[in-house]
Amino acid sequence: MKREEGAAELGAVIILLFISSMFAGSVLFFQANMTYFIRNSHEQEEKIKAENLLKEIVRSFQPLKDYEYDAVDNPLLSNLQNKYADYDLAIMDISSGYHLDFLSDSDLNDTKLKEFLFRGRNPSEFIAWRNSHGLSTSKTAWRSFLRDEAWDACVSYGWIHAAQTGSFAFNVASASYKTSDLKSLFPLVNEMPLMNVNMVSPDIITPLIMRPAFEIKKPSEKAETLKNKLLQGQVILSDLSSYLEIPKNHALFTYLGTKTAFWKFIFRYKSGMYVEAVIVAIPKKDGGIQEIEKYVLIDRNIRYEP
Repeated sequence: MKREEGAAELGAVIILLFISSMFAGSVLFFQANMTYFIRNSHEQEEKIKAENLLKEIVRSFQPLKDYEYDAVDNPLLSNLQNKYADYDLAIMDISSGYHLDFLSDSDLNDTKLKEFLFRGRNPSEFIAWRNSHGLSTSKTAWRSFLRDEAWDACVSYGWIHAAQTGSFAFNVASASYKTSDLKSLFPLVNEMPLMNVNMVSPDIITPLIMRPAFEIKKPSEKAETLKNKLLQGQVILSDLSSYLEIPKNHALFTYLGTKTAFWKFIFRYKSGMYVEAVIVAIPKKDGGIQEIEKYVLIDRNIRYEP
């Protein structure tokens, strides 16, 4: 009997120990979850605050639409960077340049452009690769096709210009939306020029001015004049028309303008926490070629660094 009582007592102790250990484990588990919950809640709170700061910056960016030109020393951009200097705000143009998918095959095969852009002065390998791989979301894959000197002149953001209905991008867009009607494809397809001359190296503009199809009179002289003007400061659309002696409805204004379509913002919300965002200019429907309705936030990313 005593043996049975002892066994029962021992069994009770073991069960109690087991229950105690389970309880202790559950407490530890609960504490771990609470720690994670608190940390996660804190991170979420920080993300919300960072997101609100980003929205505030985008609101402050809206008046830029009323400027005739965009440039790195634009007063509004300078004021924004000063206002948010504590966050190391950086503002970058990410759409001014040559987006290869947005150029027609006749563009890519133009003597001046292919000499400037492609290794071996031949776009055929790129065109074959593009046709099999589809639209590019990054220019990284183009590296092997491009001359080193042309790398910085190329971009992977942009609108499709209404005059570029022969481009690979337009064909993909019209197939995806099952229409080639330009109004139905707005704002994806619009009349904003492909690059802002104030935000690129003047040298990348020369192949376009020299292009025989544009019939610019004394193109070498005009290219040099525009290059010197850009090195001295910003230009507006009427300046381009004047320096190149072409009307504002000239085909060259498909490519050259003075407003930026896509921007990137980067700021440090706190030590080790960075926010990156892409903001796009939405053209005014049936407006002028550079008339902007508003700027819209289309992408954002929060990254952490040690």
